[in-house]
Amino acid sequence: MNGVGIGLIVAYLLACIAIGIIAQRRMAKSAQSGADYYVAGRSVSTWVNSLAILSATGSGGTFLASVGTIWNVGLAWYAWAMGGSIVGFTIASILVARTYRSTKRTTVASYLALRFPSSRILVIGVPVVIVIGTAMYLISQMSAGGLVASYVTGLPFEWALVVIAVVFIIYTSMGGMLAVTWTNVLQGMMVLLLTAILAGFGLAAMPVSWGDFIQAAADMNPIYGTAGDGMSRLTYAGAFVTWAAAICVTPHIITRAFTAKSVRSSMVSLNGSMVLFGVVLLALGLIVTPHISGLDPADLEGTRSDMWTLLIAEMLVPEILLGLIVAGILAAIMSTVDALLLAVSSSVGHDLYNVFAKDRKNDKTSVRIATASSWAIGILCLLLTLNPPELLMLFYTAAIGLFVSCLFVPVVAGMWWKHINPAGAAAGFLTGLIVFGVLYGAFDMPSNSEVLVALPLSFIATIVVSLVAGGEKADVVAHEKQTQRQAASV
Repeated sequence: MNGVGIGLIVAYLLACIAIGIIAQRRMAKSAQSGADYYVAGRSVSTWVNSLAILSATGSGGTFLASVGTIWNVGLAWYAWAMGGSIVGFTIASILVARTYRSTKRTTVASYLALRFPSSRILVIGVPVVIVIGTAMYLISQMSAGGLVASYVTGLPFEWALVVIAVVFIIYTSMGGMLAVTWTNVLQGMMVLLLTAILAGFGLAAMPVSWGDFIQAAADMNPIYGTAGDGMSRLTYAGAFVTWAAAICVTPHIITRAFTAKSVRSSMVSLNGSMVLFGVVLLALGLIVTPHISGLDPADLEGTRSDMWTLLIAEMLVPEILLGLIVAGILAAIMSTVDALLLAVSSSVGHDLYNVFAKDRKNDKTSVRIATASSWAIGILCLLLTLNPPELLMLFYTAAIGLFVSCLFVPVVAGMWWKHINPAGAAAGFLTGLIVFGVLYGAFDMPSNSEVLVALPLSFIATIVVSLVAGGEKADVVAHEKQTQRQAASV
């Protein structure tokens, strides 16, 4: 990459750090530092939130690793997984966005603590699971960031990873959701620009019609266009179910519902990001990926498949624009990493702090703990990322499967079924968690299929235990108050 491209990347990273500093200074002057740090003061507009959700959802796996993943596991898996994620935005806007925003909580865990205050299993267990699952997701995104930084600088992967991870941690820990929101707007715009450039040059470079070009790619690599051969149909179904349910409970995405300036805004922004995300996914899968057929086989063999997007960019895009492409990919990675780091720090500094601390209303102490946890968990994930996983999309989809298996039923049932009680919600949480963990760790099941067993069992456990145990007055009252707030905010 030329000096202009490298300078562009460096300037972008420095701008992100500057945003973190500015956000920190603003919070220092604010009377509600906790609300600013965790939910950006609940003042984020609809279009800003749409771009931020696009940025948080469109991760390094989506924009860097998707092309290689599609080529290796097939367009069918990608269609099921990404189709599920698009459906998930609508599901989330209907099922959970209104209640999340109207309760004025800050995280998924804090909502469950409001709905089931007497359940220690949920109050403590949910933040812990969020930390573990988010760390799994974070490892895949840090790996993608290290790969891109290595490509840009020529440094070994390990040193490039350290540089990029430190930048992520600095501006997220300093500025919280304010910094994440401001940078996400810029990152969302860069993601759309990246997609437009790649798709535009990809269409212009096709030697034949679009349909014939896709057919030629499928003839060269039958896996690309084949469904069912070499990959279980359970994998396709599991990927769809995982992502269709994921938006409701995935911390770094659904947190955006808490930041919206109104209930309506939270619902509209989810649907706005759905449209943007769908356009991006179609461009990557159906315009960019087929160009792998034009790459040198020797280059493909000598490069990790998660980096093939950059090989295509080098082939299609003039060098003067290559820096923008790399910056756009880096923006996609950073927008997810900062949201993940904030989700982790919120689970520790807000959710767990509120369980164990005596001075629960001390926002400044909570923010300090969240800042420290960003560094501690960020550095731990950095060390684990030194031996990065293959096929990043499959790895982080497993992390999302964990969230869906143990959180989806307690959250949605807690909002829509007044007879659910703490024992039932805890049973659903533990059943989904244990079943998913055992199937993922001890059984050789098709990729992403564990959720097809864990999620229904979580549902059954929730219903059965709730009916057998009966309700609890404190949690019925909490549910009634929640419903009243929701009605008042319409």
